[in-house]
Amino acid sequence: MSLLALMNTVQEKQIKLWIDGDELKLKAPKGALDAKLKASLIESKLDIIALLKKITAAQSQPDIQIGKRTATEPLVLSSAQERLWFIDKLNNGSAEYNLPAIFTVSGELNLSLLERVFRTILKRHEVLRTVYYHENGRTYQRITDFDDALFNIKQVSLSHLKGTELTTAIAEYIQAELEQEFDLAQDLMLRVRYVETGNAQGVLLFNMHHIASDGWSMEVLAKEFFSLYQSFSEGQGDNLPP
Repeated sequence: MSLLALMNTVQEKQIKLWIDGDELKLKAPKGALDAKLKASLIESKLDIIALLKKITAAQSQPDIQIGKRTATEPLVLSSAQERLWFIDKLNNGSAEYNLPAIFTVSGELNLSLLERVFRTILKRHEVLRTVYYHENGRTYQRITDFDDALFNIKQVSLSHLKGTELTTAIAEYIQAELEQEFDLAQDLMLRVRYVETGNAQGVLLFNMHHIASDGWSMEVLAKEFFSLYQSFSEGQGDNLPP
């Protein structure tokens, strides 16, 4: 079990962990600590202690006073973003916090129009084109300029397959895409994939990293996508409020 999975299990079971000197202490609700989990905690004891020490050190940092910021000053992370960035680095990259949305498509999909829609969304929402970096002991975020060439929708055709072979291939492709990690230092925080399955049908996959959902959600993304796609299909422009 990975350290991240172990800590998630501990949290789900409401087990409290803390450090007393150099010893790891815990308090667990009745029945929460089975033999398998206990063995995993013992095996990962040193890693858990190191993690808790890092978290304690981070929490002891002085509060950040937010004031006016010039265009050249770096942006600090929110506490939620800092936590997600730290977990990502702890695991040398992780797909644990990918947020997918999957839609079936009936009818011919205009891929160039689809790319126009998502390029519009990426221009509207800075958080989707924000990258994260560590410098001088602190972690910062930087909003990148957007160029249309930076975003393309990857398309794959499985229309040559039928029945269970098609179903299996779709599931395997989606699973492989969802296991792809985001590079928080350079990637856009949104990926879009389209799987063509034949007979003017397909599967549309959105994948967003959770670090970009700080004040943003997949529900909002989906609503804006459907609204813009309809508007652009009818020959109109961006119909979303500023």
